[in-house]
Amino acid sequence: MIIISQRSLKGKRENVILAIRKTLMQGALIMQFNQLETFVCVAENGSFAKAAEKLYVSGSAVIQQVNGLEKSIGAELFLRTNHGVMLTDIGKYVLSEGKAMLAKEKEIKVTVERMRFEQENCIVLGSGIRQNCSLFYNLWGQFVTIYDMFQVRTVDISSTESMRNSPRKPDLIESINDGEPWQRDYSFLSLCRDNIVCAVPSGHPLANEKLLSYELMRPYVLVTAPGGLNLNLEELKKEVTDAGVRIKEAALYDLSLFTDCRINNWIIQIPEAWGYMCTDFVLIPCEWNFYHEYGFFYREPTNKPLCLFLDFVRKQQARSLKQREEVSGD
Repeated sequence: MIIISQRSLKGKRENVILAIRKTLMQGALIMQFNQLETFVCVAENGSFAKAAEKLYVSGSAVIQQVNGLEKSIGAELFLRTNHGVMLTDIGKYVLSEGKAMLAKEKEIKVTVERMRFEQENCIVLGSGIRQNCSLFYNLWGQFVTIYDMFQVRTVDISSTESMRNSPRKPDLIESINDGEPWQRDYSFLSLCRDNIVCAVPSGHPLANEKLLSYELMRPYVLVTAPGGLNLNLEELKKEVTDAGVRIKEAALYDLSLFTDCRINNWIIQIPEAWGYMCTDFVLIPCEWNFYHEYGFFYREPTNKPLCLFLDFVRKQQARSLKQREEVSGD
């Protein structure tokens, strides 16, 4: 424990402040926050008696709390007089730091309470430029007619950085299953297939075509997804290159990529589900037969609302499948 006298403050204030800060950091684990709250109340009211009235406790209890705090810090915080108490220089510093600590404690409590509420009553949904969540909102609208006590909170996952910095990782993400690294941390519920198509700028020579053959694509560059994501995409690239089409792998599908495609008249390979991103582009089917599975990535273990929601979705899937079978049987 560091013991600091009043005399040591003269001419050494900066060193003393650093020493006190270190003492506070070392003592924070054993320091009770109610001691700190009591000390702040005494400092703001100027006496133990007035603080006792404010806190609805006895004067001896207030003195005991302050004495305990002074012992853990190793320095006097008040000068006791017949007219009340006065803060020492160390006490003034501890008052400033103490208020900040109490404010931080309150912030932590509020955050923990919100997180506890979300864990029990809320689904955290990942949303971004490539996740428009259209299926989720349609299903959620039906789900809350049964379970109206649950809520949804969205977090931005437009980039790897935003996803990494999120205080709580998404419980659910609606997306194609294309093998991106973040998908390894989730389980996957497939809802449908999403065809891989091509997009060209609206003024492109191929914009009016109904189906793109490899022969039509050969004069142009085809922009494809980054390498190494999954076997399905690698097979697509091999088939395209074997057919004599030049390809260019994109590091990232963002707005600048679409600008480059406009400038250079490139063709871009894209999941059909991302069509909403392609402003002033035309989506055209291709002669290949490749697709992604599309659905919900969900984090395990699931909380109560997510578990109920996924169960609801699976039942909806089963009902739809049964209806299709009945129609085809007719």
